[in-house]
Amino acid sequence: MDEQIKNEIIQNIAQKLVNEKESQKLIENKIRELENRIRQMPASQKQLVNIQRKYNVNESIFNFLLQKKAEAQILLASNVTNKKVIDSARLKSRKPVKPSRQMNYLIALVLGLTIPSIILALKEFLRNKLLSKRDISNRTRFPIINTISHNHYETNIPVISYPKSIISESFRAIRYNLKFLVSGKKTPVISVTSSISGEGKTYVSVNLAGVFALSGQKVILVGGDLRKPKIYADFNLDNSLGLSQFLSGEKNLDEIILPSGYDNFDVIVSGPIPPNPAELLDSVRFDEFIEGLKERYDFIVIDTAPIGLVSDAISIMKKSDVNLYITRQDYTPVNLLSHLDEVLKNAGIEKLYIILNDYQSKKDNYGYGYGYGYGYGYGYGYGYGYGYGYGYGYGYGYGYGYTKEKSGEGYYVEDEKKLNRSNRTFFTRLISKTKKKRV
Repeated sequence: MDEQIKNEIIQNIAQKLVNEKESQKLIENKIRELENRIRQMPASQKQLVNIQRKYNVNESIFNFLLQKKAEAQILLASNVTNKKVIDSARLKSRKPVKPSRQMNYLIALVLGLTIPSIILALKEFLRNKLLSKRDISNRTRFPIINTISHNHYETNIPVISYPKSIISESFRAIRYNLKFLVSGKKTPVISVTSSISGEGKTYVSVNLAGVFALSGQKVILVGGDLRKPKIYADFNLDNSLGLSQFLSGEKNLDEIILPSGYDNFDVIVSGPIPPNPAELLDSVRFDEFIEGLKERYDFIVIDTAPIGLVSDAISIMKKSDVNLYITRQDYTPVNLLSHLDEVLKNAGIEKLYIILNDYQSKKDNYGYGYGYGYGYGYGYGYGYGYGYGYGYGYGYGYGYGYTKEKSGEGYYVEDEKKLNRSNRTFFTRLISKTKKKRV
């Protein structure tokens, strides 16, 4: 029974395969027939068939998109908004409500004044260098004897190389003040010190001695800094023979005095660095050294070691008639001046005069100035004037000169005239040009 059913199924399947093969042959014959007919068609008719086929496809796509558009419009029209206008907008003024110009201007004004003020206050608070004479007077009781402008020359002795320069006039003013301070002294002893190295005490000592020599007085410059000698280099001298050897008893006074190469000007260099400079300067031998120089010279200028680093300068300052303390603009730390009074009070030194070196008015925003001069024509006259004033800035200046009434020759050299013209402010140049145009 099972075998019979199985055979029947196989026969049915075989019959279907035969039928399918026959159908396949009919379809293939139909395709060949159509292909033959297509081949027989002209080319224009073939193109028409292809175009018709593309048209049918595009039409079906277009109809589909139109249907979707209609569905979207129906869906949009069926939605009801949940928003409601409570109060319509009203235009009360043509001026914009926001932003407020007046408030913006007020905020800009406040910020424009506040921010720069805070920056300047912070800059002043964080500044630790001397900039003006006011910085000195606010921190110490000792007076300021003068300022010395910036040395733009290549030499360290401008008072001799450029006697008509502004720097030379600064030292002449110091010389005038020192002569007043030591009036009555036969041979004044002037010590020059500072807080730290680099403030210009050696530079001031050399030029101060030079300006005394230019006035016809016999002066001796002593290198009292036995720890870091510098004076010998300014005069191209040998440092192998100097003050340290006299104090140790190796040489006498005549052996250590050296000519500077200029009239009325001798030099004693520091000599070899000793192991005990403080003891040598505080010895009886140093007192004998000072007395020996007083018999030969009109002025004694001693360049000492910095007072803020070692105690060598204290010994020399106690034996001096005038003590000069050198500070340097934008270099000397202000905190050193705050302790200066206490240090000198403990040392028993009451008289000290301060010099502000390397001074440039453009770095100073507060100051005063003075000037003096003389002239001659048919007769001779001398005058002196002093004035104080302030404005947008604070500056210190001085001038000294003579003129010939007929020829109009000036005291300063041509380089100084150019320097003065370059230092004029913008407003000074503007006013000068305006006056020329009016003329």
